[in-house]
Amino acid sequence: MQGLCNVPKVERRKLEPKARKCVLLGYGEQKKGYRLFDISSAKVIHSRDVVFNESSMPGIEKEPGESEEKFITVSIPEEHGIADSTECTEGEDLIPETVGAENDSCNRGEDNQEPIPAPVRRSSRNIQPPDRYGFSLIGVDDEQAPMSVSEALSSCDKQKWKEAMEREMKSLYLNDVWELMEPPEDRKIIKSKWKFRKKVDTSGTVSRYKARLVAQGCSQKSGLDYEETFSPVVCFESIRSVISISVQKNLQLHQMDVTTAFLHGELAEEINMKQPEGYIESGNEHLVCRLKKSIYGLKQVPRCWNHALDNCLKKMNLKQSLSDPCVYISSGLEFLVAVYVDDIILGGNNGLRIKEVKKELSKKFEMKDLGKLHHFLGVAVNQDQKTGSIWIGQASYIRKLLQKFKMSDCKPVKSPANPGVKLTSSGDGDYVCDEKIYRVLIGSL
Repeated sequence: MQGLCNVPKVERRKLEPKARKCVLLGYGEQKKGYRLFDISSAKVIHSRDVVFNESSMPGIEKEPGESEEKFITVSIPEEHGIADSTECTEGEDLIPETVGAENDSCNRGEDNQEPIPAPVRRSSRNIQPPDRYGFSLIGVDDEQAPMSVSEALSSCDKQKWKEAMEREMKSLYLNDVWELMEPPEDRKIIKSKWKFRKKVDTSGTVSRYKARLVAQGCSQKSGLDYEETFSPVVCFESIRSVISISVQKNLQLHQMDVTTAFLHGELAEEINMKQPEGYIESGNEHLVCRLKKSIYGLKQVPRCWNHALDNCLKKMNLKQSLSDPCVYISSGLEFLVAVYVDDIILGGNNGLRIKEVKKELSKKFEMKDLGKLHHFLGVAVNQDQKTGSIWIGQASYIRKLLQKFKMSDCKPVKSPANPGVKLTSSGDGDYVCDEKIYRVLIGSL
């Protein structure tokens, strides 16, 4: 009898099937549940979460592409050396095709023997998903950044990565993030790591090389190294609302970026970190960095930075919106501020007011004035001062998707699908494309 056996969450990933085909062999003697043969892995398993198809007895349906061969079932006693195993012989690609009627009598315990399905060799035809859906490109990044310091300094862009690391260390020294001291005996020393990233502009070209020193916060212990970690960020719906209000009230939209934002937060806990790779002080290799301010990678860092920025904005007579805590407004909606971690949108109908807020923020934090809003969270923004209209779009992201799934040469149409087509469920053997690739494509839209 065939059926579908539930796959536990710990044995599958997000996009993998939640059930797998199996064949009932009997009932477990030492384990509770059904004794099943897993068709896909050719293993004998035990499970209690099974749904059987009683109309499909007793054979197994042939998979698509299988050769038209006839198979038989052979029952082999356990004394011949074949025991109840959950693994196949290494090097063999075998699956069972039928389970004969002799297994029914074995399951009832007539000879007290366990049935073993006859292994049959699978067809040698190599089945591959269509390449037009970008199977070979899934997870591949054309602008992949190095994963380590040695890889960065040995690449063709080693000079740019070296300059990025120097800028990061300069910012750490200016903000007085740590001080070197003897390692304490009763505290755990956390490690640090360099993270590299290529930042691109609206056209998709690399605009800046960025290096970030992060602490490995995975070694922190709750209650000892940190308490609260939650930090809000502005919703994308709120960003669209801010843009819509700016059009209605004729507000000017500007943007600013906080350089090394997380270094401005104050730490309440005592945290010690190893000296960064490539910048270990000569003669003091045994010393550790006692953190005085927050640093990237710590679990409580986002909350520390949000607390510092929140206090600064409230001192400017800006109030948090009730619908989104990361949107700050003034009376009459004459001035708006939207915050996404270290990216800030400023909106106001008075240019002097915008300059004053930028000046106050620059006094408190190390800021970078990016001028009028043009690119925010991967979305291009075009402001037309003459008509007072604003256009937003993700043309660069769409081009990348088309290139990734090899659809950039396709002809554009107004309606990509016929609205009169009635969709029906396809059979198990009708494969249009790889399910995982299709899910990645739909999830990217």
